[in-house]
Amino acid sequence: MIYKILRPFLAFGFAILFFYGYAGNKNTLSKENITISTEQAEVFGKILISYNGRIAPLQTFAQDFTLKITGKNSYKYADAVQVLSGFLFFPESWYHVPVFEIKSRQMQIFLGISKKQAAIKDFFDLYGNYKLAPYYAQMYSSKNQTPFIKEALFLNEKFQLIRMVQNGSLLKIFPIKQSGNVFWVSPTDMLSQNLSYQDYVYIRNLFPLYHKAITQKQ
Repeated sequence: MIYKILRPFLAFGFAILFFYGYAGNKNTLSKENITISTEQAEVFGKILISYNGRIAPLQTFAQDFTLKITGKNSYKYADAVQVLSGFLFFPESWYHVPVFEIKSRQMQIFLGISKKQAAIKDFFDLYGNYKLAPYYAQMYSSKNQTPFIKEALFLNEKFQLIRMVQNGSLLKIFPIKQSGNVFWVSPTDMLSQNLSYQDYVYIRNLFPLYHKAITQKQ
């Protein structure tokens, strides 16, 4: 079963998030409708997560994530938790947000952009193919990496980190106690067959319900 000591806190945190989510247009979303409100972010950031071998507030993970992606602890008006939440709950909007710094003119030309900032959309061609995919072998080879390949590797690591957040695999926020041990799982992890139906539904549906709550008022 979900660890009883931490489950009440987790449930309480999301109850507050649901309240803000249904509270109305004024405070539900940011001014550009691409992330959660400041009030939501404050509560969401306090949810506990298993991260780097320890239990920490989600805000800690969000700060490291945002720093890795943008080079800063925030992005424009959005704090770290809002950036993380934006990619997690508003992926279609953040598909167009230019969060990647492009350092070389060669990479700009390759991506087909004129500025030094790129969005996720710039990494795909008209047919939906990931532009950096043909360079995987060179990126992960230790032999004579060119500046272009090194930058491609750096950008690809950021891109893959975002994908892992969006598919939920990094968000190990559910503590489960089994055989005297506590295991932390994400919403998309393979779950034990010994898990109760109640806990299974709780883990699988909490994020979708929250997403529905905050987006239905747009």
